[in-house]
Amino acid sequence: MTELRGVIPILNTTFTEDGLLDLDSQSRLAEHLIASGAHGLGLFGNASEGYALTGTERAAIMKVVTRTANGRVPLVVSSGHTSTATAVEISREAEAAGAHALMVMPP
Repeated sequence: MTELRGVIPILNTTFTEDGLLDLDSQSRLAEHLIASGAHGLGLFGNASEGYALTGTERAAIMKVVTRTANGRVPLVVSSGHTSTATAVEISREAEAAGAHALMVMPP
């Protein structure tokens, strides 16, 4: 079991000027936060653009942040949704992708 403690900032989702995901910037942001002393990283916060991302975009961000963190800090992933079934599906996907913990707002 992973212990959660300290400061776990929610990562901003980075985009290009064209509105596409900027995965290189996402990786640099994650690395910067870890190097600055973050004790973990939060993805897709409950009041962020996480709800506007497609499943493919969420998966791409999870992949790059998981690879960048490389087990150095735990990942806490928001997996709430207005549908219970979808929240469960997103939660399972997050776990499979490397999430250590979930943030879930009840539907």
